[in-house]
Amino acid sequence: MKKWMILVFPVLLSILLLQQVLAGEQSGQKLHQQYCQSCHQDNIYQRDNRRVHSLAQLKRQISMCVHNLDIQIFPDEEKALVAYLNTHYYHF
Repeated sequence: MKKWMILVFPVLLSILLLQQVLAGEQSGQKLHQQYCQSCHQDNIYQRDNRRVHSLAQLKRQISMCVHNLDIQIFPDEEKALVAYLNTHYYHF
């Protein structure tokens, strides 16, 4: 019985982690569509003279937009938005 659990546990843990990553990805995409695209087109993230040059700057920029526009989202949603933008546009 213990051998079976030793083999199955890592697989189940991997599945749960993958589900969380995919849920965060979908959440970030939804937040981007809801809050960011009204002001920003996709090309703003890919322009040569963009303001964001590191993951830390991306986090600060998102926090600044959330604060300045008084967007009511939770910290984990802000993280999901950062992860989405980094995965799809910035690649830090």
